[in-house]
Amino acid sequence: MRAGTKHSVSRPRGIRALCLAAIVAAGASAGAAAQTVKLVSPSGGVDLSGRLVAFEDGVYTLETLFGTISVAAARVRCIGDPCPETGLDDSPGAIRIAGADRLAARAVPGLLEGFAASLGGVAAAQDIPGGTLWRGLTATDAPPLFAAELRDLSGADSLSDTLQGGYDLTVTAVPPLGVPLTEADAAAIDRLERDGAATTVALQGVLLVVHPRNRIDNLTPEEISALLTGRIDNWSRLGGADLPVRVVAQPGGGLVGAILRDRFLDGGALALDADAQVLADDAAVADEVAETPGAIGVVGLEGAGPAKPVGITVACGLTAEPGTFSAKTGEYPLHHRLVLLQTDDAGDPARALREYAASEAADATLRRLGLLDMSVVRHDQLAAARPVRAAIDISPDEGQVNLLRELYIDMLEWDRLSTTFRFDPDQPLALSAGSGPALERLGAYLRQLPAGTEIAFVGFTDGSGSFDERLRRAQFRADVVMSALAETVEPGALSRLRITGKGYADLKPVGCFADEHGRRLNRRVEVWVRR
Repeated sequence: MRAGTKHSVSRPRGIRALCLAAIVAAGASAGAAAQTVKLVSPSGGVDLSGRLVAFEDGVYTLETLFGTISVAAARVRCIGDPCPETGLDDSPGAIRIAGADRLAARAVPGLLEGFAASLGGVAAAQDIPGGTLWRGLTATDAPPLFAAELRDLSGADSLSDTLQGGYDLTVTAVPPLGVPLTEADAAAIDRLERDGAATTVALQGVLLVVHPRNRIDNLTPEEISALLTGRIDNWSRLGGADLPVRVVAQPGGGLVGAILRDRFLDGGALALDADAQVLADDAAVADEVAETPGAIGVVGLEGAGPAKPVGITVACGLTAEPGTFSAKTGEYPLHHRLVLLQTDDAGDPARALREYAASEAADATLRRLGLLDMSVVRHDQLAAARPVRAAIDISPDEGQVNLLRELYIDMLEWDRLSTTFRFDPDQPLALSAGSGPALERLGAYLRQLPAGTEIAFVGFTDGSGSFDERLRRAQFRADVVMSALAETVEPGALSRLRITGKGYADLKPVGCFADEHGRRLNRRVEVWVRR
């Protein structure tokens, strides 16, 4: 019987009519039973039985006791003979992946292709109900290297719902792109990061760029929003030249446009300036801004080109230097981390995929996708030293002034590496369980340095406790990271280097002390190098 066919049975007349009606009713009942399916979500939130009426565009439509109900295939598993074939069984090589936002949707296919190549195969994609089935194939008739079911859940109400969906890996931007970050979401991500079940594999973000001769060097997020929406229409209102503001943006469908909307347009509640010029990519935006004295544009982290990037000033007056280095340290506010969140019962293939994504082997793939990889880079500290120099002149404490002078001189002489280790408030002296990939990358970088190179692990704190307590805590944290690195690399691998640890308490804040996010940024160990 065709799904959706309607039957009308007239009142039977006589025994023959009664028998005929009974046969028709029985046939209808048998047909309905034959089309009955059950839809179950892994979290148990959906457990629905009914007659499968249709399956179109990744949506199941069922006739149930409660009426006709439609359910997205990405959120449930269909049980029953009429269920469409999804192509993924429960074999040991199966990986179930949820892409929680548009950054994940862009990155995961490329990572699966790179993962297959790292195993000596190629990745083949096949559309399935509610997602895509990826298989890692070899040139022979051997079984697939892996099978991965990728579900696009970027339309989910919250990340927490996705995390409870029974997937081996949930891939998301942190903060999520286009998905509200609830308190429950933030708590879930924090828990997984503390447990070592979350790995940052790449970064994406935006720079605000202006004409090279624009004398405005720094902007607050509120000022940026006002400029982009036309509420500030002349640079003189911010202390700049008497020039009209011209906004240059990128299409909203791209990642840069999505970040702009999330960060500065209140998720789309505000409109971009009506006269904004929309250009195709970073290069076009940067070139236009560099040629237009009053222009401000939005580009990716590596897209400034000939235009001048501006720093971001936060509520307490601290300014984050714009660029890829400060994004890698975690201190540039306009960036998103691409994070793989792993469930406790994920199998070996899922764990291997996560390990690959965090390794140097995946860097070329991530760069090809337009993302910033997590490779270690080196940068001087001349600009970062200026606030320390200013603090020397205003500090009333002679002891702290002497330490500030030492810190200032150190910063002029030492470069900083992008690898930065941070500590949680509930375990302020314990390194996060998720620091393994960063330690491995750092060890590989340090092994390549010339003999005699000096390495310093430099600890910092938030503002809690007395100054002497903060000094001790900073030194202890430096020692913790040094010990963890020694356990990560093979014995004697770094013996050619001169490695020390020191602490400077809270004398070089990179975040505001007044809020937890800022305090977390300040509880850190930096890695400095001098040669």
